[in-house]
Amino acid sequence: MDCIPVKIENISKVFGKGEKEIRAVDDLSFHIGKGEVVCLLGPNGSGKTTSLKIVCGLIEPDSGVVKILDQDLSKNTPLLKHIGVILEGSRNIYPYLSPLENIKYYARIHGFDGDEMISKAEVLLDSFSLTERKTSPCSTLSLGMQQKVALCCTLIYDPQVLLLDEPTSGLDVLTKRDVIKTIQRMKDEGKSILLMTHQMDVAEKVADRIIVINKGRIIIEGTPKSISQYIESSIYSITLQENASAAQSLLEPNIKAEITDNVIILHNSTQEDISEFIRKLTAANLSILSVTKNLSLEESVIRLMEGAQ
Repeated sequence: MDCIPVKIENISKVFGKGEKEIRAVDDLSFHIGKGEVVCLLGPNGSGKTTSLKIVCGLIEPDSGVVKILDQDLSKNTPLLKHIGVILEGSRNIYPYLSPLENIKYYARIHGFDGDEMISKAEVLLDSFSLTERKTSPCSTLSLGMQQKVALCCTLIYDPQVLLLDEPTSGLDVLTKRDVIKTIQRMKDEGKSILLMTHQMDVAEKVADRIIVINKGRIIIEGTPKSISQYIESSIYSITLQENASAAQSLLEPNIKAEITDNVIILHNSTQEDISEFIRKLTAANLSILSVTKNLSLEESVIRLMEGAQ
């Protein structure tokens, strides 16, 4: 049986002492299978970045174990060669080196050199449409191009585990699409990927599982669809032909509503509430264009966060 590439077992991390003590990670456990993308979601200060730094060996946990390929990372630092990390922002590459020089540097510090390395670097540059700028200083490249260079620097030594912190943040639509396709391709190649992002559309497109954390603990874990379904939707949107302000007087006091132009958003409503409200709208000769019930992944996560405060 193949081993699970990444196992996080009961890790905890506390910063400060006494009244200033902050428990950034609190008995956190999860795993990442081969060819699986796990997305870590949570508000700022939830423990996401600390968790990532523990997984890649930048921070030592106070307790718990990180296992890479079934081996304890703290007792076997050579395991780090199997981990590729892209941090948020521009800290992943050297700005005064060219894309090709950056890729060669990262390849060599991982023991990969020679004609094979040069050939693979050229293939990566071409796949990200960077060939024409391969000798330009990275400081002259756009943010999107710099992010592509960072991906090339990580992929050149073919790590089995990838830790990606906001890899699509600040990118234009086309570059963001390219990065999403790259993540999907790496998943198909069997790599184990831990993704942290605030962009819910990215999580929905690439994640096999989503782990929502707050205050260093897991609130819920599951597929994007299962998380949305976990919280039964009670948000309805009703679109009228007329200005919806005319419907204000028809609302029951217990129903929270937002009215903008010809749209009414109803919160915490039962099917019976909606049926009665539609009956009143019809009796008042107001024309209903549509009634929809939907709870997106983003709305689901927001409601989870509000419930975990």
